[in-house]
Amino acid sequence: MAHCCCCSVDSLVKTLSSSWRSEGNKYFSQAHQDGLAPIIKESRLQEAIKFYHRALSAACENKDDAASACKNLAKSNFGLICLTDDTEAEIKLFKECFQFCSKSLEYGRDCKSLDWLMDVDALYRTVYFLICDQFDVLSTELKINLFESLASVVSEKDRLYPDINHHLAEAWLSEACMALNDNDFKTSLNALKEMYRPVEEVKRYGKHRDQLMTDIECFECDITIQMARTESMQAISTGDTLLENHLLEDADLNMDLIYTVIDYYRHAMVLTRGVEIELEAMALSKLGKLYDQVLKIKHRASDCFHKCLQLAATLVPRVLTSEAWYKVANETLMKYQMESYSHQERERQKERQKYLDELKTELKEISEAKKKWKEQGGEFLMFIYEKFPPKVTCTIPKKEDVVGKEMTSLKKLFQKAVIYYHPDKQDVERFGMKWKVLSEEITKDLSTFYEITKGLPQPTETEETEE
Repeated sequence: MAHCCCCSVDSLVKTLSSSWRSEGNKYFSQAHQDGLAPIIKESRLQEAIKFYHRALSAACENKDDAASACKNLAKSNFGLICLTDDTEAEIKLFKECFQFCSKSLEYGRDCKSLDWLMDVDALYRTVYFLICDQFDVLSTELKINLFESLASVVSEKDRLYPDINHHLAEAWLSEACMALNDNDFKTSLNALKEMYRPVEEVKRYGKHRDQLMTDIECFECDITIQMARTESMQAISTGDTLLENHLLEDADLNMDLIYTVIDYYRHAMVLTRGVEIELEAMALSKLGKLYDQVLKIKHRASDCFHKCLQLAATLVPRVLTSEAWYKVANETLMKYQMESYSHQERERQKERQKYLDELKTELKEISEAKKKWKEQGGEFLMFIYEKFPPKVTCTIPKKEDVVGKEMTSLKKLFQKAVIYYHPDKQDVERFGMKWKVLSEEITKDLSTFYEITKGLPQPTETEETEE
C-alpha cells in the first residue's frame, strides 16, 4: 500500500510540473506568432517564464521535469534578449539564460535523449559566445562582475566552467594593467591577487585541455611580471614622494630618511632584476640622481648611471632617449666626462707650463727664427733640424736641397717634418716630457709653414725639373 502511495505522489508531482510547463508553452507559442508588437511579445514571454519557474519548483527531485523546465526558461530568456537594448537588462537576461542552459544539461545528462541534449548544448554554446562577443566592449569592472556571476551560477563540473574562469583571469589582468598605468598601485596589486583564484580554477578543472594549460602558463608569467612591475613602481613612487617632500619642507638633510629612500630604490631594483629591465634601469637612474644632487657622491652616482645606461642598451631596438630617467643618466654622465676632461686638461696645462718655463730660451730662439725667415721656409726648416734634431728615425734633407728654395717646392718637406716632430711620435720614457713639450711647440710652427705651402699654387713637374 505504501508503494502505491509513493507511486501516486510521484505521478502527481510529475503531472503538476508538466501542467505548469504546458501553461507556459501556450504563452511561449503566442510570443512567437507573426506580427506581434515587441511589447506584446515581451509580455507573453514574461508570462511563460512565470509558469516555467512554477514547473521547476514543482519538479522537486524529478530530474527529467527539472531539465525540461530549465530548458524552457533558457529559451524564454533568450527570446527576451532580442527585445531589449538596455545593457544591464541584457546582461541579466544572458546570465539567466546561461544559468538555465547549464542546469538543463546537468539535470538531463542521465535522463534525456542525445538529440535533446545536443539541442540545449547548441543554445548553451550560442549564449556563451554571444556573451563573450557582445560584452567585449564593456568596462573591465563590468566584465569582472559578469564573469564572476557566470562562474557562480554554473557547476564546477560544467565544461564551460574553465572557460569562464579563463575570461575572468583575463579581465583581472586587464584591471591590473590599467590601474598600474594610472599609478593606482593598490588596485593593481589587489587585481593581481584576485587573478590567482580563476587561474587556479582553470588549472584544476581545465587540465585536460592543452590550450587552456598553455594560456595558464602565460597567465602565471604575467602575474609574476606584473607583480614585480607594480611593486617596483610603487617603491620608486614612494621613494620619489618621500625625497621630494623632504627637500621642499626641511632645510637640513635627514639622513635616516635619505637612507630610507635609497632602500626603496634598491628594493625596486631587486624586484625587477631579470624580470623588467627598464624599471631596474629607472631605479638605478633615480638612485644615481640622489647621489648626484643630494649626497654629492659623484663616484656612486657615476656607477649607478653607467649601470643604468648599460641596461638600457640591452633594450635595443627600443628608443629610450625621450624618457626622463634616461636623459638624467645620460646628461649627468656627459657632464661628469666634461668635468673630468676639463680637470685633466687643466692639470696637463699646469704640468706643461712648468716645462714651457724651462724652455724659455729655446722657444725664444725658435720665435726669432720664425720672424726672421717668415718668407724663407727652407732656412727655418734647416734651423729646426740643426738646432733641435728629431729623435725619431728619419731622413733629414740636405741643406742645399732646402735653403733658398721657393715655398711652393717645400710642401712635402714640411709635411714630413710635422710628422717627425709630432708629440704623439715622441718617446717620453726615453727623452722625457720636456722634449715632448718642445716638439709640440715646434710642430705648431712647422704646421704654420705647411699650411702656407698648401695655399700656394703647386709647381708643375716641368717647372721642378727646370729649377
